[in-house]
Amino acid sequence: MKKIFTLLFAGLVGVTLNAQRSNVVSAPSVTNPSQPQVGSTIFNAAGSSTRANSYWMNYALQLDDPSGFTPGMASASFNVIFPDSNIIIGTYTTGDPAYAQFHKAATMLDPKNMPVQSINSSVLYSLDSLAIGYAYVRTLLPTVVDTLVIQIIKHDASLQWDLANATYQDITYNQPTNTISQSQVLATYTYLLTVLDSTSFANEIIIATPGVPNQAGTNRIGAVVSFKPGYTYSITDSITDKNAFYLLSYEQNGANTDPTFYGTIADGNSDLNCSYMLPTSVRYDQNAQGWNGYFIPTWAWTTPYSPEHHIISFLLTEVVGVNENSNISSFQNYPNPADVAQNIKYSLKTTADVTVSITDIAGKVIMFQNEGQQFQGEHITALNTSTLANGVYFITLTAGEEKSVSRMVVQH
Repeated sequence: MKKIFTLLFAGLVGVTLNAQRSNVVSAPSVTNPSQPQVGSTIFNAAGSSTRANSYWMNYALQLDDPSGFTPGMASASFNVIFPDSNIIIGTYTTGDPAYAQFHKAATMLDPKNMPVQSINSSVLYSLDSLAIGYAYVRTLLPTVVDTLVIQIIKHDASLQWDLANATYQDITYNQPTNTISQSQVLATYTYLLTVLDSTSFANEIIIATPGVPNQAGTNRIGAVVSFKPGYTYSITDSITDKNAFYLLSYEQNGANTDPTFYGTIADGNSDLNCSYMLPTSVRYDQNAQGWNGYFIPTWAWTTPYSPEHHIISFLLTEVVGVNENSNISSFQNYPNPADVAQNIKYSLKTTADVTVSITDIAGKVIMFQNEGQQFQGEHITALNTSTLANGVYFITLTAGEEKSVSRMVVQH
């Protein structure tokens, strides 16, 4: 069992904007003239999307929702995410340099146990998109392209721990390679950051996540965020002279407070949802509290800690399967991912009027095909997907009054 982690970075602070955490560390506040400012434009991912059975799921935003667990209490802050600690993020009032404290960030979501809107645990769900609350301050030439790396992490019951009566799942870390264990990764996506993404206020990057397998409703789903700069730097460099990526996070009960658990603490199946950080001590395998090789979860910090819950949101869709009492006895779409065509294979128990439609993740119908009256038995039809953009779509097969929905990925 790992020891509970106390923030020990004497001389390091995270870049927080609502309040400086002088009671957490002994060092003075960081002075950084390029700190982003928290704006009010960040989207509300606590509610549903415009598509039936699809929901933007974010634990932090649901906690702060008017009908949530701690409404209106969250304090927002930015924390710089950097792959190495050599670059300086600013200077203390003493003139001493301050280095990046955090190097990767992550969230494990348990969509069946949420404060406002939950996924039905008895059905499958798909991950269709990811949204990341961020700020990205650029001072280098427009030709420099930095990279955001997003890894989708799977549910793993073997990595579940009970820490001070709070359930969480480990995310493992390999220090020599600066990577998480590949066995935990469901998919990896890269997002190229350019001058067009530059913002000193809170904004969101939305990334489609094709290829992630459907998950059981009882499973967690996670995401790890890393930043790879498109430039070289030395120990004498400062982030104010380079580009910097900041992750937006919430401190649940306001600045300088501890979080409140939401969930059934005594129930190991009631994952309490948490976010994670990879601090410098773990990045360099120097952590004295037993966390070398692991990201540190929210519940492990014993001092007030500003990035308690990251604004990393998951667009999840409950996958509607074929009901055994339905007239649609089978329904299959292939190949998946599709390129120029998608085959629809289905079987009817009785004669019915059949239509097939394709909708995007926002619920907009972008293709409709009337198959007319189809008799009992097996049928195959094809849809032309050559004009569709790469991404996630949903196929709805309607037979009379009954519908069945399946997920389709287009990848040219």
